[in-house]
Amino acid sequence: MIIGVGVYLILLMLILNFFLGVKSNEIRKENYNLKPLDLKKSGINATLFDELRKCDEENAEFTQAILKCDYDNAIEEFWDSIQTKLNCMDMSGIRMEDIYAGLEKHKLKMIKRGNIFKG
Repeated sequence: MIIGVGVYLILLMLILNFFLGVKSNEIRKENYNLKPLDLKKSGINATLFDELRKCDEENAEFTQAILKCDYDNAIEEFWDSIQTKLNCMDMSGIRMEDIYAGLEKHKLKMIKRGNIFKG
């Protein structure tokens, strides 16, 4: 009798932990650390093609900073590159929820290919 109750308690704890774990792994809007710029409020009059050209420019600046071993600038250009890509996706109508969900897909893809993340 006591063993039966113990088994049910363990099962209940596993089920609760599963659902609590799923809830804690959900992507929430407040966890989006980097968001697209509000171009109008920022006073930037850019089309999607302007922003795509800006992506190319930021990528080139990142490449130059890495080749020059200018690591502070490389970090700055890395984030500029990410920002312009977020802006382009936003201008194309891609939702932030989908962008951040794509991060999880990316991680799983890397693992499936046999890649191992540092740390």
